[in-house]
Amino acid sequence: MESLVMSSSTTKARSTWRSVVLPTEHGAWGFLSEPILLGLLVAFSWAGIALGVAAFGVFLVQQPLKIALKDRLRGKFYPRTKLAARFAALFGALAVIGGVLALLNARQNFLAPLLIAVPLALIQVGYAARNQGRAMLPEISGAWALGASAAMIGLAGGLTEGTAFLLWLVMAVRALISIMYVRVRLRRARHESAQIWGALILHVAAVLGFALLWLMGVVGAALPMGFGVLLVRAAKGLIAPADVPTKVIGFTEMGYGILIAIFAAAAVG
Repeated sequence: MESLVMSSSTTKARSTWRSVVLPTEHGAWGFLSEPILLGLLVAFSWAGIALGVAAFGVFLVQQPLKIALKDRLRGKFYPRTKLAARFAALFGALAVIGGVLALLNARQNFLAPLLIAVPLALIQVGYAARNQGRAMLPEISGAWALGASAAMIGLAGGLTEGTAFLLWLVMAVRALISIMYVRVRLRRARHESAQIWGALILHVAAVLGFALLWLMGVVGAALPMGFGVLLVRAAKGLIAPADVPTKVIGFTEMGYGILIAIFAAAAVG
């Protein structure tokens, strides 16, 4: 009996730790890691690695900082409040150190993408503050803000502004069609009504758009091929969906995102 109580207490402690320290939006991990991977594959540099570290710090600080501030504003101090404050300080320091190292080692100024990324991030934060962070607009704007790391890492590594922002465009399109696909796929998994054609049309438009850029000589053939793979995935998953757990859909989508980053690196680099 005592062992059962201890096991239950340990499980509860781990659950509390995860809810305080780690972001609840699991899909955001992919939207964070994919642009960092793409940027480093196309324009590797130590400044780029430092920017990747800073991006992870900014991403991770949000959850504990939000909890610590909410508890403080309510005049409450729970055990989780202290834990959240400590991790917020740790992740914040990580972001600052990474940013400073990037500034010291970058080949050129990489801050221009922030002029677009910060307003997008503020949209996501504003909705999250009203507990509406899972709505479509904040999901898309948050993913697009995270995608800026691809352009910033590219600039820090010496890419031209046009190529750097092309990396961001690829990540933005990838995020948009992925969010649309997953939202419709999950609705169908819950046996709710969902329009599949909008998501499929976006996938087709992505393939055609990048195919046009390939014909114009802007990108390599690998990029429309990669988005063609996503189109096949979407058609299979939406028209004749298999009954798979939500986590499997999420992790599979992260795998496709890494694939797109590799294809994009081959097409742009």
